[in-house]
Amino acid sequence: MLLIDGIPVWGVPIDEAAPSQIRTCAATWATRCPSAGEAAGPAGAEHPALGSRVAPKGANVNMPDMHGNLAFTRIPIWYLLLVVSATLIASANDNLDVAYAKDHPAQHLDLYVPAAAKGFATVVFVHGGSLTSGNKRDQDYGRVCSAFVKAGVACVSINYRLLQEGAWPAAADDTAAAFVWTERNIATRGGDPKRIFLVGHSSGARLAATIATDEQFAKRAGFAVGDIRGIVVMGSIMRDQEFEDAAAQAPPEKVQRLFETDQEYRAYGTPERYRDSWPMHHIHAGMPPVLFIIAEREKLQPPVLSSAQEFIAAAAKVGCRANYKIVSGGHMDEVRNLGSSADAVLPAILEFIRVSTLR
Repeated sequence: MLLIDGIPVWGVPIDEAAPSQIRTCAATWATRCPSAGEAAGPAGAEHPALGSRVAPKGANVNMPDMHGNLAFTRIPIWYLLLVVSATLIASANDNLDVAYAKDHPAQHLDLYVPAAAKGFATVVFVHGGSLTSGNKRDQDYGRVCSAFVKAGVACVSINYRLLQEGAWPAAADDTAAAFVWTERNIATRGGDPKRIFLVGHSSGARLAATIATDEQFAKRAGFAVGDIRGIVVMGSIMRDQEFEDAAAQAPPEKVQRLFETDQEYRAYGTPERYRDSWPMHHIHAGMPPVLFIIAEREKLQPPVLSSAQEFIAAAAKVGCRANYKIVSGGHMDEVRNLGSSADAVLPAILEFIRVSTLR
């Protein structure tokens, strides 16, 4: 353990099985930074959102350079083949690297639609990566859309401004902008603009839930929260309770200094703005339904399961529908195994889409 201005922090190992993504151990943006064996921090440990990054010895980890760009140590052949194949399988019905806004090069999306289909539902998929890394076509997220398209559901996979490219709430604003682009354009591709769902993983799930709960983002983008037919949250906490507890015990000036000196916290400016960035603080009547997908090995630390249960209880009090499903495996298995024969995530999402369409 180490101290930053008197606030305790701790780190957990980076996932050796995911070399193409930076695995930061701050629950600030990712709900989990699992090791290859899904090791978590000790029960009752102080707030992991202030944690340091720890990479296992010999791991093939891509770390950002001083400009925030990814410096690749080595690129496996299979990853290059994945990128090439993603381009080769694009059909006439697909649209790649479409600009949904014009403020930053990151504001692009890939649209994949089922062939010869009309009136289909659409998911807008938001990748994870702690809001500091990740890409719509990287090793873990580049295969997500194919599973949905095979099931007859269109998929819009988005990139957005990372924290080093735009201070909060740029990432949430981008997610909202990508949704409204989809709402305005999916009908021309054969989709139903009234059946658009937001699906996110890890920090991407936090973004999806944020624009579905905090109405300021929909208002700025030009749509109503009710336009979102449903939200799927995979592997994300809905509030940073451990940060709130730790900050309450530390002198206010020391907490504020953290937001002035730490590169990641500085993107939020103040502790109040950071707390306000979490979906739990914006639950209200009229929200779209929510499905939480929680992997067996990520239930407890960070407290993904209890966070979902708290959200579900609060949503029920204002008449909103929310539920959760626990699936086998770990944090990244939720997306890596999507659509496989043993996968339980895709069937759960498809059933959620079916039921939510009936409302």
